[in-house]
Amino acid sequence: MSDRREPPLEPILISDALKRLLELLGFTAEEYYTVSVINATTDTTFDEIDIFYKRVGQTGIVFLTQQAVAPGETRYFNLGPCSQMESYVVGFFVGSDLVAQIPPEGQGNVTPDTKADGQPCADSWVISDN
Repeated sequence: MSDRREPPLEPILISDALKRLLELLGFTAEEYYTVSVINATTDTTFDEIDIFYKRVGQTGIVFLTQQAVAPGETRYFNLGPCSQMESYVVGFFVGSDLVAQIPPEGQGNVTPDTKADGQPCADSWVISDN
């Protein structure tokens, strides 16, 4: 039996030039804004859960969708770099009918400033029968 041990791994040092190159290629250490949605209904499968969001300093609205979200399932949406997320709404569809919305219709959009959970770049929503 050998008592030979491998040398410990040394941390990899990344030069400033390499960091800048990675940033230019789109790799950053910035946190991404994520939204999770939990279907806590007893018997409603949503044909689609859609997020419509705006990005800081950019025109237009980005649209993301998750399909066939059954009771008990959690789905995740990545809205891009946290600093670039301006606002969003979530729509819940059965067929082509909008059956629920976050925030409720007429209450504007969710923004980082209107959040109450204290998490700067992550939101979690639960939709239930009640």
